[in-house]
Amino acid sequence: MPRWACLPIYCALFSLGFTGTPAAAQPQTATPAKGFRLLPGFTAERLYSVPKQQQGSWVSMTVDPKGRLIVSDQNGKLYRVTPPPVGDSKTPTAVERLEINIGDAQGLLCAFDSLYVMVNGRAAQGSGLYRVRDTNGDDKYDEVKRLHAFNNGGEHGPHAVVLTPDGKGLLVVGGNFTKVPNLNASRVPRNWSEDHLLGRMWDANGFAKGVLAPGGWIGRTDPEGKTWELRSMGFRNAYDIAIDPEGEVF
Repeated sequence: MPRWACLPIYCALFSLGFTGTPAAAQPQTATPAKGFRLLPGFTAERLYSVPKQQQGSWVSMTVDPKGRLIVSDQNGKLYRVTPPPVGDSKTPTAVERLEINIGDAQGLLCAFDSLYVMVNGRAAQGSGLYRVRDTNGDDKYDEVKRLHAFNNGGEHGPHAVVLTPDGKGLLVVGGNFTKVPNLNASRVPRNWSEDHLLGRMWDANGFAKGVLAPGGWIGRTDPEGKTWELRSMGFRNAYDIAIDPEGEVF
């Protein structure tokens, strides 16, 4: 099994792991590998424990063409993670911060000779779908281009970006505070309405007041982010999606 086959969930657990000792006494560390119950034939290795004070909270990742991970700090920079060879217990996992003007990402995808970044904050030019490229072949990203701007950041803003089942486009996830892009097509009838027999009762604490249909959504766009098709909507705050072998989205 490839080393990264089950790593995304494992790394997420590591970044949230807690030793049970107050932070003032000692730094938080990731759950030890022996803390996982695994099926026969499987093993787990702790490759890296994210130092939250220095590298933040890692919330998204993708695998680059060389088998390395690109990961994002929710409110900070992007990092490139290079693991040691399988079976090498002496070489440490290498982690480097990418020195490029982009971050605050909650969605990452390596595809079409590019790194796609869903910025959910103030990094670069603000919230949006970005295409980041290495234009001179020196293994360093040097070009940042925003393909589409989104109106919102925060916990209910733009989230994941994944490759379409046919490998020809991108599926993008927006939380329910994120307006749907101007559409070229829609597989969803666009006659959603806000009709009420009785008066509306907003949340008593004011949360999501004024946020109306269609809510959270999933859209498809081309590698250049020029055309948009609405695929699904009506979610509260979907963060990520997965696609099964039949092409169905979950």
